[in-house]
Amino acid sequence: MACSDRRWQRCRDLHRKRELEQAFSQFVQSQHEFDLWFKQRVLDISGLDLNNPPEMELPDLLSVYQASQASLSGSPRL
Repeated sequence: MACSDRRWQRCRDLHRKRELEQAFSQFVQSQHEFDLWFKQRVLDISGLDLNNPPEMELPDLLSVYQASQASLSGSPRL
């Protein structure tokens, strides 16, 4: 990967992080009926109040998912 490619990737990642932070901020401020219901469920289950979230720095990496192909030989017959 060329140096310019790495800079472009880092810039893209920072832009996505800013977008995520902005979306989260809008969600925290939302008074939409579903958002309020969802935030109450999160509070009930985890104790985390998304109407008043703790100060935190979002991680650069939020999740990783890698799918593997399933083997047909081990699948049950219907």
